[in-house]
Amino acid sequence: ERPAKVVVVIMTDGKENDSRNYKRDQIAEMIARQRDVYKWEFQYLGANQDAIEEAAKYNIPATNAVTFAHSAAGTRNVVAAASRNVRSYGATGQSVCMSFMAEDRARALEEDQPEATPEPPQRQ
Repeated sequence: ERPAKVVVVIMTDGKENDSRNYKRDQIAEMIARQRDVYKWEFQYLGANQDAIEEAAKYNIPATNAVTFAHSAAGTRNVVAAASRNVRSYGATGQSVCMSFMAEDRARALEEDQPEATPEPPQRQ
């Protein structure tokens, strides 16, 4: 028995995590098989890198990959976009729902706003 819909979201900070069990080409083959044979959906969220280029190395479509700023705002926005995509896919079953829109991509790159420093009190 297999679930009707499976979504795998990969989120990375872009730092090297050397796998001891699998090489990149093995992972790419596994992803391609699950995507093509079992219709799994994959998203790739990457900070500090070209996420579209990296996702392609793992057989994840460019439309399902997004680069995000390594900031609280960027992280919050990219997780919200991925969550919306997954909910929409779950409701419709249409793989196009897994694509990130231009607005999602722009918001994912938002940096944190510096906190305003209060003005010192005026001496009288």
